[in-house]
Amino acid sequence: MTSVLTVLNVGDDLCYRIPVMEHAGLCVVRSRCSVTAVQRALTPGSSFSGIVFHTEIDAAVQAAASAARQLSTAPLILFQNSSARRDERLFDLVIPAQTPPVVWLKSLQDAISEARDLCEKHQKLCQDFANLRSTSAELRRKAAGNRDHRIDIDALWRGKPRHE
Repeated sequence: MTSVLTVLNVGDDLCYRIPVMEHAGLCVVRSRCSVTAVQRALTPGSSFSGIVFHTEIDAAVQAAASAARQLSTAPLILFQNSSARRDERLFDLVIPAQTPPVVWLKSLQDAISEARDLCEKHQKLCQDFANLRSTSAELRRKAAGNRDHRIDIDALWRGKPRHE
């Protein structure tokens, strides 16, 4: 990827993934694994390319991920831990335990790229929808104008084809 990606890391990095991400050129911002800490990190104006969860022992992952989902459109990535069960449906990408760094880094970058593409498509659809609403409103105004100008059938016979 050409632009610098900023990732919010939520929780303790027991597997030393943060140095791997930083070595790959990602900017990593650290946050504790709590709803309050995630809310503080995701203040209005903050812009993260992805939000990574890999807390191995903290039970607050689900609540923190739910808070992140409400406050950010960035993809949520979970590094799976076979000894800690999580509701994986909350996450956009789940990276299995023991996945080599070169593989999970590529998956992380792909998830971020896909999320950006979806965001751009969403913005384009919103703009297209706004344009359609504007066109529809203009057509309704014209239709209302046509209803206001009744055609005088007798005027057509008298040689006056214009609306009166």
